[in-house]
Amino acid sequence: MTNRFDISKAPLRAEPRTAAPAPVNSVPAMPGELIRSTLIAAGAAGAILVLLCLPAEYGIDPTGVGALTGLTEMGEIKTQLAAEADALGRRSGAGSCRSCSARHRARHPRMAR
Repeated sequence: MTNRFDISKAPLRAEPRTAAPAPVNSVPAMPGELIRSTLIAAGAAGAILVLLCLPAEYGIDPTGVGALTGLTEMGEIKTQLAAEADALGRRSGAGSCRSCSARHRARHPRMAR
């Protein structure tokens, strides 16, 4: 029976590369093109914010797309849950985190008040 892991036949060095990788050619950037690309990116970010983030996070839907996709309902549920959690936190007081360790309570944001 032969040993499959016999390293005496393995090469000691990696084979050298035959050709160096081609250098990357830079593209000259014109100031007008940079401004145009920046404005396009800012417009896309604004569209994503208005169409997706505002309805999903805060329930604010200025375009109506959030209602079509169900994101507005999700945002409304999130804001309702946040309001309920805030109301519970105010009612129970700052020491409501009794299950936390002493080290965690020292860093807890409500304990700092």
